[in-house]
Amino acid sequence: ALEWVQRNIAEFGGDPDNVTVFGESAGANAVTTLMTTPAAKGLFARAISESSAPGLVTTADRAARWASDYVTLLGAEPGTAAEALASSPVGALGRAGNRLGAKVLSETPGLHPFGPVIDGDFLPKPPLDAFADGSAHRVPLIIGTNASEGTLFPKFLDALPTDPDRIGRMFALTDPAAEARVTAAYPGYPAPDAAVDLGGDLTFWRPSIELAEAHSAYAPTFSYRFDFAPRAMKWLGLDATHGFELFAVFDIADTLIGRGLTLPGGRRGLKDVTDNVQRHWLHFASRGTPLVSWPKYDTDRRATLVFDTVTTVQDDPRRERRLAWEGYAGYHGQGL
Repeated sequence: ALEWVQRNIAEFGGDPDNVTVFGESAGANAVTTLMTTPAAKGLFARAISESSAPGLVTTADRAARWASDYVTLLGAEPGTAAEALASSPVGALGRAGNRLGAKVLSETPGLHPFGPVIDGDFLPKPPLDAFADGSAHRVPLIIGTNASEGTLFPKFLDALPTDPDRIGRMFALTDPAAEARVTAAYPGYPAPDAAVDLGGDLTFWRPSIELAEAHSAYAPTFSYRFDFAPRAMKWLGLDATHGFELFAVFDIADTLIGRGLTLPGGRRGLKDVTDNVQRHWLHFASRGTPLVSWPKYDTDRRATLVFDTVTTVQDDPRRERRLAWEGYAGYHGQGL
């Protein structure tokens, strides 16, 4: 797709040397993975990653085991896998995928069976390793997460380690000594809200901070956290959850959904935060930097733009949590 854009963008009035890729969640993971894919070099000039999970990649061996499990859950044998995949109804494929996701979550909490595969060729190494050693494409990057990433998942998409049982199993399989240190950084743990915050941080916030730390040594990097949540989102127990910044990115304030969501309050705040996000995103996409009010991220200051009713720059927000996670490698390098 990016090669097509390079060949054709001029026909639509665009500049092939001024392409920005951006995405959210799985799309953000695609962005951070593209930044470490050799074939994508030179195909874009800058990147925006909203709530990426750059650690959710897997080895070829693990992917092969999951593929075998998927075929079995589909009711096929290895010899009939291709036929089953081609002929099964969409619903059956989806149900098998859901069962595989639940199986992986139960056996290895913190892993996810659908995502990029490190094949040693197209994707030579884990993206976080590539950012750490400087082999990622050195393009300007905006990267960040939302204040309450995890709250969406127990309610609507049960795919993360967001309860003490899963969290305990994850640490037991990866780094038992880290459990007490990390959980102590979440006041009230093992209370449900603290466990949900931990699961969201594990998946999105912590690896995004790790990536920003590494990339800032090689290219301009800008870190954000999206904190804004109208009253209704707080009533629902979601707060600034995973994906909510898209309401600002795509300006939904004046849509039916936006008006309904802000009926109890927060409409003015949503419009203000939308204006802030869009001005920074557009300035970055057109000129390669956000507005001057957003300083670069580095490991000395760790300046982070916090989008809220009043948007501010904070240095090293959630420092205690960041330090608690330092040194935790998760499943990286393991054959589980």
